[in-house]
Amino acid sequence: MFMCAASAEDVALVKPAEVAEYTGNGFKVLDVRTTGEFAQGRIKGAVLVPLMNRTEDGQMVPNGAFEQQVQEKVSTDHGWLVVCGSGMRSARACKILTQKLGFDRESLRDVAGGMQAYASAQLPVEQ
Repeated sequence: MFMCAASAEDVALVKPAEVAEYTGNGFKVLDVRTTGEFAQGRIKGAVLVPLMNRTEDGQMVPNGAFEQQVQEKVSTDHGWLVVCGSGMRSARACKILTQKLGFDRESLRDVAGGMQAYASAQLPVEQ
């Protein structure tokens, strides 16, 4: 595990190879990619709450219901690994979780490199 140096509000990053260790210790996976990306493959047991949605013409737009959906689907009773495609959206999602929704940053981990790095490491993906 290592920390991003960008700000004190950043959550710890975990390498894709560490995901199984964290999930084995009770962490759940929050996937903030689009529904289409999620359908192409995900970490086993991941909960989908898209930070962005893709429009019919392919544009990415913010999911206006993100905070509400997190409150409905994501419990604070355990830790969460937050993952996206490459790491950008998960970092933004972690900021929202800590700054707006009151999550303890110690209970969150951002998966470094997102699903691109996870898949490149040939780790298990479910469809």
